[in-house]
Amino acid sequence: PTPSRPEHTARFEHPWPALTEEALLAWDGDRVVGAASYLLPQAENVSLVYLELIVQPQHRRRCIGTRLLEEVYAAARRHHRSLLEIQTVRALPGGVARDEAGYRYLTHRAHGPGVTSIRSRCQIADHAAGDEATLAEAWTHAHGYSLVQWRDAVPEEIIADAAALQSRLM
Repeated sequence: PTPSRPEHTARFEHPWPALTEEALLAWDGDRVVGAASYLLPQAENVSLVYLELIVQPQHRRRCIGTRLLEEVYAAARRHHRSLLEIQTVRALPGGVARDEAGYRYLTHRAHGPGVTSIRSRCQIADHAAGDEATLAEAWTHAHGYSLVQWRDAVPEEIIADAAALQSRLM
């Protein structure tokens, strides 16, 4: 989803401590028609640039994306970065059709697929009743385990455990 104005503003007013974000806008008169926003890690992965590149569909094929990308390449060189990472979508074989314009654009500019990420969805209504036998069998392997649920802040009594678990998952 598109970030709200406060969310977008907060990215620049309260940045992550170990990341520097820079942005470029492409204008046509008084309208923004393209943007590049890139993150420069400052503590780890300092060879990387994480890029978001957007050009409004009706303004594509006018070299706007290419000019923005060239500016990002120049910034990467200025910041001594050697690898640029950007995400785009591509349809899976036999899967749902996707707009592959971004994928085609990048592969024509020597970007190659890296890590493939697949988003999945599950209709919760299909599992409303649950599979009681599967659940019962799963609990036979969970001796000594308990389920803790919370909302908003992690409860103080488990915050160290939650942080340790999260750090191992990243």
